[in-house]
Amino acid sequence: MQNDPLFYVEKFEPLQDAVDLDMATEAEKTQLVAWKKYRVLLNRVDISTAPDIAWPEAPLKKD
Repeated sequence: MQNDPLFYVEKFEPLQDAVDLDMATEAEKTQLVAWKKYRVLLNRVDISTAPDIAWPEAPLKKD
């Protein structure tokens, strides 16, 4: 499992493509929302608490 939070941000790009092209399933739309919420939470991380940063939990991919 990747420890870099930015690795996970890239996971939603193919999902966004599917939505943009009107090809997304309901499951993919749900996953996209979860990844976008995660990106917002990453943006709100208080880095002033380093090295004890409380990182948000990444959504799990459902196969």
